[in-house]
Amino acid sequence: MFRVSLLKVLLIFIFVFLAITIFVSFNYDLRKKINYYENKIIKRQNIIKFIDYKIINNIDFYSAIKRVFLNNFQRFDLKITNLTLGKITDEVNRFKKLTWMDNESKNWYDVDIIDDNQRYNVKLKIHGAATTTIKKGGSHYKIKHSKKDNYYRLMRQYNLLDYRDELSLSTIAINSIAKEFGLMSQKLAQRVLFINGINKGLYFIEESLGKHYLFEREFKLTNYTLIRAIDDFDNKYIGDNIDITLFSNYYKADGPNEKLNQIALGRFQIFLQSIRNKDFDSIKNLVDLDYMAKYLAFSYLVYNFESAADARYIYDHTTGKFKIYFRYEAADFNEINNYDEIADFNKEIFNQYSDVEYLDLFKILLSDSQFQMLRDKELLKLIKNRDSMIRALETIYKDSYNEYNQASLPITEFNFNLKKSSEILHNNLNVFSNYLNYTKIYIQVDQNNNYKFLR
Repeated sequence: MFRVSLLKVLLIFIFVFLAITIFVSFNYDLRKKINYYENKIIKRQNIIKFIDYKIINNIDFYSAIKRVFLNNFQRFDLKITNLTLGKITDEVNRFKKLTWMDNESKNWYDVDIIDDNQRYNVKLKIHGAATTTIKKGGSHYKIKHSKKDNYYRLMRQYNLLDYRDELSLSTIAINSIAKEFGLMSQKLAQRVLFINGINKGLYFIEESLGKHYLFEREFKLTNYTLIRAIDDFDNKYIGDNIDITLFSNYYKADGPNEKLNQIALGRFQIFLQSIRNKDFDSIKNLVDLDYMAKYLAFSYLVYNFESAADARYIYDHTTGKFKIYFRYEAADFNEINNYDEIADFNKEIFNQYSDVEYLDLFKILLSDSQFQMLRDKELLKLIKNRDSMIRALETIYKDSYNEYNQASLPITEFNFNLKKSSEILHNNLNVFSNYLNYTKIYIQVDQNNNYKFLR
């Protein structure tokens, strides 16, 4: 009698536990609150991750059945010999003990790609500098085709980025929307990675910028130089929130030939000098102002301002102007605050990043009323494109569902991320609307840290 009662209590407990768990996992507002307090208190998300991956995934029989019987997903197949795989595993285990992976300590390995019954012999190595992803059980890879051979989907060199590295389908959406908006960016492709037939999970394919096919193919650039920070910049120079990011000797050029590289680096040196001197007149002659207005407007949309060591500068020798390549790697849009005073909108980059000198470029540009008008016009374009951006976001999620499910990722996380991204996108565009409506009524010139800006 007692055993029967105990069994009933246990079954009731399991039923109630599962009911609460399912309710929490599918309730958007409750998930949001739990994530908020977890981030605030312990700076991590453990509860929802545990529910999604350890519980929901194990009782979601519908998704499991679809994984077994539906093969309509895009895959990326690597064939690696056991000897080579052992060497790669040894290298990964060595990096697990470190916090940083130096480029010189990574080896290239011969592997094969199988795609549409075609075999490509390529070189592969571990990609990235930080070891965070490796310690989570994943890996990023860099792949390089020989110049003489056929390329995979017209790409000679590209990266396989592990989904576990705080990426999401919103990462694809943000970069894709940026490209449609007119920025130099690329739409990442999602694939399920298989190594020797074993499912390794969801990966994103990102074409490398070091090989110039992307810019020539997608943006019709033929006479340009790419400038970026030297390898291991962060490791060697104690982070990038310091003023050495405004000196050209910490950057390198990748262009068609050494002569043009030196010309681009010379112009880049003048460009950085102008930023250090806060010389707007010189800067406006060195950058494409229309493009920078678009770039800064979209940076506000995702609330991410990338410059200096993380940025990729493109110098167009034909126009003599610099642009910044847009590359977003976070998992989601960042939410803009609903300001108590909408006049604070343009102050945010000054106040939030007051001690970050490498963002002085944006501060200097925003201090000019004419440039700010250009940026505001781009904000208005984003507002007008609200519906098309939401559709693009939803389409990318919908088109990626089969790959997401085949990688055994939880549908609850999929639905939550889509709704959250859509909500933040609407919020940020509403902040833009409030700001633009405010500027019609009240404009005042203020000063802060030697910068003028319109309130």
